[in-house]
Amino acid sequence: MEKTEHQMLQEYNGIGESIGDVKKVSEYIRLDFELYGEPLDDIETLQEYRKRFKKVHDFRNKYEIEFNKLNESIKEIYSNWDDIALWSNKVLRLEEQARQELCNLDNALVHWYKKGSVSSLVEKDDSDGLTVTLGYKVKDIPPEIIYETLENCKEEQTFLPSVKELTDEEDMEYCYFLYCFALAEEKEQKAIEIQGFIDKIFDNMLEHGHFRNYIYGEYNLELVDKENKKSGKKQCSFQNFNPRQWQIEAYELWNQKNQDHHGTFSVATGAGKTLFALYCLQ
Repeated sequence: MEKTEHQMLQEYNGIGESIGDVKKVSEYIRLDFELYGEPLDDIETLQEYRKRFKKVHDFRNKYEIEFNKLNESIKEIYSNWDDIALWSNKVLRLEEQARQELCNLDNALVHWYKKGSVSSLVEKDDSDGLTVTLGYKVKDIPPEIIYETLENCKEEQTFLPSVKELTDEEDMEYCYFLYCFALAEEKEQKAIEIQGFIDKIFDNMLEHGHFRNYIYGEYNLELVDKENKKSGKKQCSFQNFNPRQWQIEAYELWNQKNQDHHGTFSVATGAGKTLFALYCLQ
């Protein structure tokens, strides 16, 4: 069945509404559930916000498809090249706006995620008495992303920190230490350079759809947790949890009678072990 102009306008306006939702969610993330010091975490607000966040996440993953459909609708409806050009330009401007707002959303989420996964600056005097070791401890960042970022910096011949994997004896919370040595007069500049490298790590995560979705998923879990606390619930909701293929296979193995629900899930950081473990217990 051929599309009508009315249906095409609905698609166009629907995308515009989604962009508006993206902008509102970005602002809410930056507010961090507060407005002028007052909490914005009553149960009704949280429930409505989590629904909006899910819609925004869905739009983030399929917005290119939505715009392709809209452009196809324009070509299907209009035969006059002037009309096609007019609407194509409108859609192009809308797509540019969508990309900008989605970029703002990604940055807001990365800023939120970074607060929980990067330590404050670590500074230690070295034994030579001339230099200090400067760096940041990080966690919940996939190691392959860290090392891929290192390789990228090598190719670009930009600043490279040293990377040390931390043992449980060294630190029970953080997994890696990104550091360099600096003279006293270099400390401020070197700290900025390490921060720049960490920013590149998160940019790299956003480039990989899987890890970007992981950050979105972690934020959604925080919303679920806040909602449950407000409503008095203690359990985690798995209503929207869709196991990945490795999780399905691992669950089947773990659930076999001869395993007696024993085993170890050995998976890279950021792949979803914590949520999967809770899913198994549920």
